[in-house]
Amino acid sequence: MTIKIRFFEDGDEKGLAKLLNECFKKDYYPYVKFNEKYVKEKAEDKTNKIFVAVDKKKIIGSVRVKIFDLDLAEIRQISVTKKYRGKGIGSKLMKSAISYLKRKKIRKVVARAKATDKIGMKFLIDNNFVPESFMKEHFRKKVDIIEFALFLR
Repeated sequence: MTIKIRFFEDGDEKGLAKLLNECFKKDYYPYVKFNEKYVKEKAEDKTNKIFVAVDKKKIIGSVRVKIFDLDLAEIRQISVTKKYRGKGIGSKLMKSAISYLKRKKIRKVVARAKATDKIGMKFLIDNNFVPESFMKEHFRKKVDIIEFALFLR
């Protein structure tokens, strides 16, 4: 298995849409449709940078970073297909994203996890994020969110 982490490229839309549907459809449906149009819109937004993990030309993981301000960014939609989980791919994606944000002189990075998502919260903590705030029913009724932060400088 040779996994390569790279920036999103034209032509990745279909593979990334499939991955996002696998990982997030039940959380976002019916509010967001993860299709090629959605992926293309996110990729074309200059405040976003998407990283993909590829194994033999197949997208098996991704992370999107969104830069909000001169020195604030957010980690969005970090995902790895089920078959490849537990192999360090998510951490490699996170390291690539953080390295990019350091080069952009970002001071603070935030990421969110559902308060019930023990695996997601552990992943963020293992990648040096610390819990910063609790948001009761922030996006949806009966879904509490914990926001994590990582200071880069």
